[in-house]
Formats: sequence, structure tokens, C-alpha cells
Amino acid sequence: GGTGAVRLSLFRRWRLHDGGLTEFNTAVRLRLPMVVVVCNDAAYGAEHIQLRDRGLDAATTEFDWPSFATTARALGGAGIEVASVSDWPLVEAALEQLEGPLLIELKLHPDEMPRMRV
Repeated sequence: GGTGAVRLSLFRRWRLHDGGLTEFNTAVRLRLPMVVVVCNDAAYGAEHIQLRDRGLDAATTEFDWPSFATTARALGGAGIEVASVSDWPLVEAALEQLEGPLLIELKLHPDEMPRMRV
């Protein structure tokens, strides 16, 4: 694809915390060319995995979250939902036109998340 046109040297890592959307809004106001990736498994992931591993009902850990990509757009940034590999051309096109913050929301299923055991 066209991602070769993106200068990756412009990118820096940035971690969101509980106030992450406020920080995204600041990036919009400053027109910072950055990419934020949200891995949305529509659940409290760690709790979901622990309950499933114990054979318990994990339904109370699952949520119908609002779309983070839609929220990013409402804040004035760019936002893309990626539910499958077929959505990747949308990401490539957005990266080629990157002028401010882009939020990529990866739509994941909580039952398909890897186990993180130490």
C-alpha cells in the first residue's frame, strides 16, 4: 500500500491514561500528527479472561462501549474503526493524509484475546 509515503520518524509513542480523550483533544487543538491505537475488546479484558478461565459467566465484564473512532472525530481529529484486515486500506489512506491526530480503533473480541501469564 501507500504507507511508504508516511515518514515514521515523525511518530513518537504516547500512552493514554484515564484522561486520554482530553489529551487527544489537546492534540487536535495543536494539530499534532500522531496516531493513537485503541484495542477495544468491548470488555474489562483482564477480568473477562479470568472469569472465562475459571468457567464462570463473564457477561458482566462486557460492555457496548461508544465508538472511540467516532468520539475522536467528534473532537475534531480523525478516527477509523478496524474490524477486519479488509479495513486496512482505510488506515493506509488516513496515514498518507495525516495532518493531525488519528485514532485507530481495533475492534477485538474478548474471547479471542491472548492470555498474559507470567
